[in-house]
Order: sequence, then structure tokens, then C-alpha cells
Amino acid sequence: MNSNQDPVWLKNIPLNVVVEAGKTQKTVEEILLWRRGATIKLDDSIVNVLRVYINNQYFAYGDVLRNVDGEMSLRVSKVLMDERGLTNVSQNTNL
Repeated sequence: MNSNQDPVWLKNIPLNVVVEAGKTQKTVEEILLWRRGATIKLDDSIVNVLRVYINNQYFAYGDVLRNVDGEMSLRVSKVLMDERGLTNVSQNTNL
């Protein structure tokens, strides 16, 4: 389906988007000790690579962009879904 055939209502459906920098596991006791400014070491972290999940599905990954004003953005490097919503699993998705 090309963009000229997309129903207008489809464009307004809200999606849950999560951008993940890494993972770790902590106990409740460790989390209760967190304060403002705490540093949390990530066990599963690739420097400057962010994973993008849409509705809990791994969708894309990209690079961190740091702007001069201190804001951060994501530049998408690879989209893992094709136009039919099928994951391109055969390509490098181990990030």
C-alpha cells in the first residue's frame, strides 16, 4: 500500500515508542538508594547506539546525536521492518 492509499485515520493512531540505550538488572534495595545524579552502570550497552521499539517490537536502531545546545537526538541507521511490517531478521540485528 503506498502513501496515497493510506487511510487518514491510520496516521492518528498513538504508538508507544521506546528508545533504549542499554540494560541492567538491579534489586529493589539498590534502586531505593538512587538519588538525583546517581550513575547506573549498564551491562548491555553499546556506546552511542540506541535501539528503537514500537509497541514492544524491535523496530530500528541508530546513533546518538548531541547538539551544541546539549539536547540529544536519534539518527536512524537501520529500520528492521519492511513495508509489510515484517522483520528483516536475516540482517545484522544483534545490536
